[in-house]
This record gives sequence, structure tokens and C-alpha cells, in this order.
Amino acid sequence: MTRRSEFEPQAVCGTHSLAEGVTARLAGGDRSNNGQWPSVALLYHTGYKTRCTASIISPRWLLSSYNCIKHSQYLHYLPIPTIDLNECNSTKHYSGFVTEDDICAGFTDVDKSPCYNDEGSPLMCISDNGMWELQGVLAHHSNCGRGYHPSIFSSVSAVRSWVETTIGSRFERKSPFNVRR
Repeated sequence: MTRRSEFEPQAVCGTHSLAEGVTARLAGGDRSNNGQWPSVALLYHTGYKTRCTASIISPRWLLSSYNCIKHSQYLHYLPIPTIDLNECNSTKHYSGFVTEDDICAGFTDVDKSPCYNDEGSPLMCISDNGMWELQGVLAHHSNCGRGYHPSIFSSVSAVRSWVETTIGSRFERKSPFNVRR
């Protein structure tokens, strides 16, 4: 008799067999192809209903937003520009709520923004050496494409030492992408 570990994956990376019938809620994003973003995972509740998105940082570890733990049949992606912290903290947006440990990102185009269940999604950029870098994790989305209000990403560099302590030295070697220092 073969026993499966509770930590073994129940699905194959790059497929969506467990997500049949789940609908997308990324406002204005483009549907990605299976396997296009292999370092991104969906977090599910019982009954295969999506809750949040996470970044795969090692074979046994995901990184997501704190409010995801306790949508889309297909993973969507949205190229999103970062916004200066001073502009983000203006009275027009967050009135000083955003800290140095956060990254502000968004559009002046009202059709595109992260939406419900997107918390935990990665903010990734291509580095000078052509590698994807995980820079942030979506902590607070704007308002689902209904007017310009930037989204807030928690900076991964602010929690890097905690991540390394928690998962050990496997972080860099096993990660499908780099994490910004």
C-alpha cells in the first residue's frame, strides 16, 4: 500500500483541473496560458472555491497575504506600474496610511485593477539579468476597476529574513524566480 503525504500536491503545476467552473475576477487583466506563470498558485477553500493567490517560493512553501489564510478558473495577469510613495500617501489616495514596507501600484485607466480574491497575488518585475523578481504581495486592492485608486503590496524585502528563517536555506536554490533583496 502506498501512502500519500499530506504535503504532496494534489494537482500538477500548470494545469487547472481542480478549478473547473470557477470564474475570474481580475478587473481588466489578460487571461494567461496554462504554465505561463508557474511560480503562482491559487489558494482554495473546500469545494474548490478560490480564496486568494500565492507565490510559490519553494517546493513546499507559498507566500501570500495574511488575510488569505482561514475565482478564477484561469490565472490572469495584469502588468501594473508602481507609484511614488508620496503620491500614494497624498490625501487623494491613502493620506499617509502607506508605510515604507509597502509598495503602491495602480493605473489612471479605471478599467484595470486587482479585484476580490486577488489578495496575495505577486508584484513581480524583470531584473537587469532577465530573472523575474518577487517584490511584493497584494495586501489591499483598489476598487475593482471602478475609479483610480492604487493598490497596496506588502514589500517582500521587508519580510525576507523571516521567510529565510522560516523555510531555511532552500529559499534561493529552489525558487523559480529571485526575490528582491
